[in-house]
Amino acid sequence: LRFPLIVLPECFNMLLQARIAMKRIESYLGREEVIGIKKLRSSDHVDECFAIAVKNGTFVWSSKAASKVENSDTENSDSNEEISAPVLSQIDLQLKKSEIVCLYGPTGCGKS
Repeated sequence: LRFPLIVLPECFNMLLQARIAMKRIESYLGREEVIGIKKLRSSDHVDECFAIAVKNGTFVWSSKAASKVENSDTENSDSNEEISAPVLSQIDLQLKKSEIVCLYGPTGCGKS
C-alpha cells in the first residue's frame, strides 16, 4: 500500500502534463492557415550546402505587427506607430546539412 501512495502524485503530474500538451497541440492544429507568406525568388537562393538559410530576416510575433512591418516599405505607412510585439530583425542564419542545432529555453518563451 505504501508504493502506490508514493507513485500516485507522480501519476497525477504526468496526467496533468499530458493534458496541457494535448491542449497545446489542439490549439496549434486548430489555427487558421497563414496567408501572405513571401515566396522565394530564384535570386534569393543561397549556396546549396546549407539545409536552412535566412538572410536579413525579420520575424514578428503578432499579425498586427506583421502588417506594420510589411507596410513599412510603402509611403502610406504610419511611421509614428510602434510595434508592440516582439520582433527580431536583420537575422542571418545558415545551417549546414547534417549540422546539429539546439534551441532551448523555458516553457512559453517563444521557441516555436
